[in-house]
Amino acid sequence: MLVGFLLLVVQIVTMTAWAESNVRKTPEGVKLLNTLSSAGLFFLRWRAFADCKSELRSLQKIMGALALISIGLFSIVPEESKQAASIYPVAFMVLWMSIKVGIDVRGQFGEMMSMAVILFCVPLIVLFCKWLGFLPAVVVDQVRMTVPVMRHFVLQDYQFALILAFLFGITGVIMAVFQVLFFSIIPLMLLFLMVLVSKLSRNLLGWSTSRARNCVAVYVLFLGPTLFFLHAYHFI
Repeated sequence: MLVGFLLLVVQIVTMTAWAESNVRKTPEGVKLLNTLSSAGLFFLRWRAFADCKSELRSLQKIMGALALISIGLFSIVPEESKQAASIYPVAFMVLWMSIKVGIDVRGQFGEMMSMAVILFCVPLIVLFCKWLGFLPAVVVDQVRMTVPVMRHFVLQDYQFALILAFLFGITGVIMAVFQVLFFSIIPLMLLFLMVLVSKLSRNLLGWSTSRARNCVAVYVLFLGPTLFFLHAYHFI
């Protein structure tokens, strides 16, 4: 529905620009074309010199605010609507986290790796506390019983702690890599589109009037109808 509406708006605007000579015959047409021209130039200049990373940070704040608002609204909606409404807090929180990771991939990966290091150290710290007498020996035995695989092996406490530390560390590293890859997809796509639009806008600002009219004619006669056809048959 939204795609069809956007295609319709673009088609109307391009047809208006293409029929410039006829539209300018009336004062209202002149005013309309001047408005479209000013709006188009404003948009191109805005996108041509946009700070994409700064805009992503602003978008992150917006997603965070929407997540908080949706959580507040979720708490007051009727019970029968909670299942449908639950998607909004989750979606906004995922978008907020995605942009947060995407803006500072190195920093976020460093934080996640720090958690992997902490996971690696936990079994060793528990063992060290046992050796110092801060923890009773039964604690380690209870932890050992929670890992069914380890029941079949006769291991010293330090061997068991080293194996757990290795497993926890590997798990932490895998989780860090997975989270960075998963949460970076959306912001990287957004950043790619923003940079692409910025470069395209800079190129369009340097176009001559005749070249712009030819491109508008191509869109009105060929590209626009093709997009409508593809959308009608659910290709886009």
